[in-house]
Amino acid sequence: MELNLYNPNEIEKAAEAYAEKNRGKVVGGLPDVVTIMEKKTLSLTCTVCGDPKPQVSWLKNGAEVEPDDQYVVSIDQGKFASLTIKGVSMENSGRYTMIVQNKYGGESVDIVVSVYRHGEKIPEAKPALTPKTIIPPKLPIEIPQPKTQPAPSGSSPAPSASSPAAPKAAPGRGIKSPTPSRRK
Repeated sequence: MELNLYNPNEIEKAAEAYAEKNRGKVVGGLPDVVTIMEKKTLSLTCTVCGDPKPQVSWLKNGAEVEPDDQYVVSIDQGKFASLTIKGVSMENSGRYTMIVQNKYGGESVDIVVSVYRHGEKIPEAKPALTPKTIIPPKLPIEIPQPKTQPAPSGSSPAPSASSPAAPKAAPGRGIKSPTPSRRK
């Protein structure tokens, strides 16, 4: 059996913190609700981040959006993600979900798209109940190991107060100097 000098709870917490910091995230730019007139072009664009660069996918009502002549999915420089719907029609109404994810997890954002016909009253669209959902990391969380292994806690090389190699006190601070003072 291998002896682990680290506290497994601490490792888990550190791993979770690392995953939280590096997971795929939507930095902003997406609305909760979009109402758009028929035949217009809708572009949903936002900034994403994560390390490694996250994968971005789009769903419509829970099914993956297949890019075609009408749906254009793009990711620019690994951080600007967009879904463009050309010539929207009533069939394009629904709940769109953008999923941003890497091995440390990610999040999904819902956008409710409501298409209306020219001349109709603009519909009252309500945002999804949970506009953003956090996706947990894939387990076990793998953290890239630092090149130098940190010293295990408990055997720290830093000098402590009870260390025998404590620095000698400077003369003149309440300690008598071995040479007698020449006050005459």
